[in-house]
Amino acid sequence: MKVFNFLTAVSLLFSFMTPVLAAAAPLPTTAAAPAAADLLPVWMSRPSASQPAAPSTAAVLPAWMQQPAPAGTAASNPAAMFPAWFNDVPTGNRQPALHHTIYPDAVTVTGPNAINNCDVVTFTIVATNDAVTTTGVLITSTMPAGFDPTQQVFNVGAVGPNEVITRYAVFNATCDAVSGQNVVTLSQDGYNNIEVHTNFAFNPGAITVRKEPAVIPAGLDDVVTWTVYVDNTGYGDVSNIIVTDTLGA
Repeated sequence: MKVFNFLTAVSLLFSFMTPVLAAAAPLPTTAAAPAAADLLPVWMSRPSASQPAAPSTAAVLPAWMQQPAPAGTAASNPAAMFPAWFNDVPTGNRQPALHHTIYPDAVTVTGPNAINNCDVVTFTIVATNDAVTTTGVLITSTMPAGFDPTQQVFNVGAVGPNEVITRYAVFNATCDAVSGQNVVTLSQDGYNNIEVHTNFAFNPGAITVRKEPAVIPAGLDDVVTWTVYVDNTGYGDVSNIIVTDTLGA
């Protein structure tokens, strides 16, 4: 019984002392805590002296980002910083261009849809530029024969970022005018021409003159009266009508 108690006491003492002894024992040299660099992937850890140096910035970037800007191109030009496929992608009805500019959907033309003889006709042209200056802007407004003049030209030149330009093309309708279109053409550097067509109807006047009666019997000192009728049988107004009645000898 005494032997059993002694063995039991030794066993319990050993059980309590084992963790304490294990904690106090030093770590073997092969089980040292890993260095901070070993906890990171290779691409994030700084190379040691024995390892090759990290690649230069130029080696990390693709070739198209390392190439110098083309001759005569400012370094600040955004187009020079990206490959051609990035700068030359059409969007909707916008055509490929070298820079932002005035697009077709940014040009509007308003004018009359019906014109009469001798009318003074005005077409209002409004164009809005995009976020980068465009140059060499030229606007022409053309009418068919029978209008004076038949073309108005506006040499606009440069248009700044987000700038809105407005021009007024004024024409005079003559008696020979016909129905047709007003054609506005806007040209600018580095971009295809933009055309806007505005249809209109010309309402011609048709003037007829008659004098009644054709013959009046008259004697000396009689008062005779003729009536002159001026009629417009056309579709449009006629202005500035002058009637002259000339008697014989």
